[in-house]
Amino acid sequence: MKHIAKPLKDSLKKAGLYQSVKSIRVLDAWPTIVGKKIASKTEAKSIKKGLLFVKVFNSTWRQELQLQQKKIIKKINNEMEENIVREIKFK
Repeated sequence: MKHIAKPLKDSLKKAGLYQSVKSIRVLDAWPTIVGKKIASKTEAKSIKKGLLFVKVFNSTWRQELQLQQKKIIKKINNEMEENIVREIKFK
């Protein structure tokens, strides 16, 4: 059986939907990527042009996550097998 991943990816790109699908996957995977503890204090809201917007429910966690930003970006991009996120804005 022929693997459909490549043709599907190509079709999504042609339709201009590929980035949207990848963005949705990042938002859905946020709790798994960062773990239950961080996920309970945050909510990934949207991605625009490689910038991930994350709502943080208190300032202490916001500061901690800013310090971990590079590590989190690396985990996200590894999980997606592609450089989807280049920066995170914690709000």
